[in-house]
Amino acid sequence: AAAWQIKPDLTLRASGGTGYRLPSYTELLFLFFGNPQLRPERSASGNLGLEWYPVTAMQITLNGYYHRYHDLISPAYDPRRGPITLNVADASVAGMELTAQYAWMDSLDTGISYTYADNNDLNMDNNLPLRPEHMARVWGQQKLTRLPITLWAETVVRSDTWNDFANTIPVNGSVQVNAAIRYTLGNN
Repeated sequence: AAAWQIKPDLTLRASGGTGYRLPSYTELLFLFFGNPQLRPERSASGNLGLEWYPVTAMQITLNGYYHRYHDLISPAYDPRRGPITLNVADASVAGMELTAQYAWMDSLDTGISYTYADNNDLNMDNNLPLRPEHMARVWGQQKLTRLPITLWAETVVRSDTWNDFANTIPVNGSVQVNAAIRYTLGNN
């Protein structure tokens, strides 16, 4: 990884690497969904991004990425067998992410992000299952000043995708709302 601070408020970042991931216990043996034949996943990836602070409390990042996988471990749905996990021999995921967040004050943070991802099974020339092409997220966090409580909420919007490796079973886009309340017991 490398970073170059072009200006005090603008940084260019680049990184690359390789990865190796063993299948998890649940991917191998979980009830009817596990697959004891899974092989380890190998990957190579690269990222290039800009980080900009236009004002003191605001951060905007733009990141482009490319990941190449061999034996990608991927869940999907098979019409004959139900939920399954299989290796995808040759896959790539390329895209970009744009994120902006702003700290309105010490106790209130908000943010918005958008991700575009081109997910491909390169041998079958299909999209990878359960990976939407577009995803957007809006979130906020409020720390109460008189109580040790933090309120957090987000909305995530996902575009249509496919449920299976053959791209014959569509999954409609979705909107998901998440919320949490955290109570701090003490400083430690």
